[in-house]
Amino acid sequence: MNWFKKTTIFSAVILLIGMTIMAGNAVAQENVEVSLTGEVVDASTQEALSGVQLTLEGADKETTSSDDGSFTFEMVSAGTYTLTATADGYEDWEQEVEVKESGNSITVELQPKDY
Repeated sequence: MNWFKKTTIFSAVILLIGMTIMAGNAVAQENVEVSLTGEVVDASTQEALSGVQLTLEGADKETTSSDDGSFTFEMVSAGTYTLTATADGYEDWEQEVEVKESGNSITVELQPKDY
């Protein structure tokens, strides 16, 4: 009788540990974090623009485009966000973007301001 109780308790503990691990894996799959990459160019000339301030609203992330116009937002959960871009001499830019589990790349084309 004593052996049966120990076996039952041991089996229950193993079952609970297995269920906890499986639940943790399911949650981890739902919160996949990926990168959103892209480049910023002048809409008229298609030349790369550096120093452009980019914000991924809803993810509370900001970055600045590099010398070749490229940018990256790291560790972004899959979902829909608003991407904004601002730069001196250019119209403010805003677009809704869907970040997919496989990652994304986007081109931001800024329009020069008319003075």
